Amino acid sequence: MKQNKNKYFGLFLIAAMAFSLQSCLKNNSFYTDFSKGSPAVELPLAAVHTNQPFAVSLDVSTAPTQYYVVVNVASVNKPTSTVTATVALDSNYLNTYNAQQDAAAKQAQAAYLAADTTHKVTDSNYPADYEPYELMPDSTYSISSLEVSIAAGHREDSIPIQIFTSKLDAGHVYVLPFTIVKSSLPISNWNHLLLNIGAKNKWDGIYKVAGDFVHPSYGDKIWYFSAGITKT
Repeated sequence: MKQNKNKYFGLFLIAAMAFSLQSCLKNNSFYTDFSKGSPAVELPLAAVHTNQPFAVSLDVSTAPTQYYVVVNVASVNKPTSTVTATVALDSNYLNTYNAQQDAAAKQAQAAYLAADTTHKVTDSNYPADYEPYELMPDSTYSISSLEVSIAAGHREDSIPIQIFTSKLDAGHVYVLPFTIVKSSLPISNWNHLLLNIGAKNKWDGIYKVAGDFVHPSYGDKIWYFSAGITKT
């Protein structure tokens, strides 16, 4: 009988603690009730990378390579009606981003020189200049439509892009800048996607190094390093 009482008391204690923690979380300044959030349209990759550039490395091919820009409905429940959105190539956002990064690099350089009179621009620790991203030339890609339609009961639709990798110049750092400009739902803050698209070089791959090592103190117990590098 005493064991049953202890068992019930333990269950009561666990339930009380759970309720207490839930109450504390709701009163906490960091608590967010997502169930009351309004649905919004966003670019998932923009959300993951906080509107910063996202690198995409593609194999070089004579045939076009297809890539997809996904548009997502961020909501507690799936939409009950069709959601439409329009995405645009936004060179102004790219220019603004480049200007901000260049200003930050120059500020870091000035701060480095001001921190110590012995600091020079030739120092190895001197902050590097910012290398701006370039807008991808029209000849390197093709987009048939920038409109998306997300059906009721679904969360995503995507925009297919044809990338002509053989036309990408390895000496340039290209970006395709996308921004959601119109939607039947409110637009999220994560609506700027900077796709940093590049072509892989012939040495790109995953490498495995195989071999053996030797130390004079151990005689012939350990073999000499002998193998090369194999690309997989």
